[in-house]
Amino acid sequence: MIVMVGLGAFGLSKMLDSSVQDKQELAKEKTRTSLLEAKEALLSYAVEFLAVNDMGAMARLPCPDVSNSWNFEGSQDPTCGDKGANSLGLFPFKTVGLGKLEDGNGQCLWYAVSGSYKNSPDMDLVNWDTNGMLTVEDENGNLKHSSDPSEYPIAVLIAPGAVISGQDRTPDAAQPLCGGNFNRSNYLESGSNLDYSTYTTDDVGNVWSFLDASLSSSLKNSDSNDQIVYITRKELWDRIKKTKQLSTNSATSPIKDLTNQLAECLIEYGDVSPANQQLIFAGKLVLPSYEEKANYKDKTGRLFGRFPQNIHKSNHFYGLKLSHTAEKLFVISSGGNGFCETKTGLDPSLWENWKDHFFVVIAKDFAPDSAIPFSSRCTSYPGSNCLNINGRTNVAAIIFFAEERSGSQDRDLSSYTNDDSISDRMGVWNQYLNGAANQHAYDGTAATNTYGLNPDDYAVCIIKNATDLSVVEC
Repeated sequence: MIVMVGLGAFGLSKMLDSSVQDKQELAKEKTRTSLLEAKEALLSYAVEFLAVNDMGAMARLPCPDVSNSWNFEGSQDPTCGDKGANSLGLFPFKTVGLGKLEDGNGQCLWYAVSGSYKNSPDMDLVNWDTNGMLTVEDENGNLKHSSDPSEYPIAVLIAPGAVISGQDRTPDAAQPLCGGNFNRSNYLESGSNLDYSTYTTDDVGNVWSFLDASLSSSLKNSDSNDQIVYITRKELWDRIKKTKQLSTNSATSPIKDLTNQLAECLIEYGDVSPANQQLIFAGKLVLPSYEEKANYKDKTGRLFGRFPQNIHKSNHFYGLKLSHTAEKLFVISSGGNGFCETKTGLDPSLWENWKDHFFVVIAKDFAPDSAIPFSSRCTSYPGSNCLNINGRTNVAAIIFFAEERSGSQDRDLSSYTNDDSISDRMGVWNQYLNGAANQHAYDGTAATNTYGLNPDDYAVCIIKNATDLSVVEC
């Protein structure tokens, strides 16, 4: 009898252990499913947000549901912190078109978005080279992804798991669906190397780290049990690239259109220059900040550089006194000022976000300081001072759009600080353009005007005709 009772108790214990394990597996599976569903919804949101907004809204992610001070539960706050600051709050499931998402312990998900990708207030330069400002660590402080900043997450989704000691999840009246509150310390566990209480709305430009607990601790009532899924820069831009909006091989590509429109801007400027279709000086290559459009200035004597927004040097050389209110602005201004204001289809916000990818070469015959009459320019190639690219001659200017970085290119440009240094200028341009065999031509320091166009880049040419200029693909 005693043996039978012992065997029965042992069998019951095994059954109970099995039942607990089954419940843990179900909870784990539900957590994983909810996190992945939320991730997919965010990626879809970025594409759909672009579809219903202008091109400047590309790659923007929603703010979290940060507080109960203004909106309905599950909706993003209209703004979240200062410009450039990361933001942390509850996952805005309604904003991305979902119902309430819970982890395996019945808790609503939390969400952090990088300040470089949030939609309000958003940054002025967001493109496929924009890094995330979040990291994910294990309990020992080791990164769970590459230490290369280009692979830092741009968004983090967090399943808070079961209540642990010291946490109080007393429901807030503003949270009838999730049934909890907005105090992050009641849901998320800081680690030895990070403290969520220091993450504030004015914490601009700093990287925030998040703790992803091990699987074993996430199934127990331990010191940390948060589970994380994150989105990388590559994942987001791979999704956007599927729309073909960024492909210069597509006839309807906005980027392709913008490159051509910039060339038309140059011609328009030539139409009003007193020296008969002379163009501009190129912009500096090394900038103190690549986000601020005011830094994209022309430089006297520079024939290769970034496509400038501010052409004060060129205007001053010609003695131009422009009639519109922003006389220094050349390319695109959201206020409608500048030489491109009469062009249709221009999207100022698209230029804003991709301005670091545009470069221009000006032929010496068409520079502001050229004294050669229009009819005499490009008349004795190759002895003339016009450009040649891919066999095209009589080229007055070339506008390049730098495609995605390739090979060893690194567009973290903090090591280049001197725009008058040839090595710095060379270092910057070859992180964007791929004409390594023609470095001397790109830099403009050698007596050659021949350029090679790498298939990884896109370019349009301004051609000198008998009496005017025209735009063609190079």
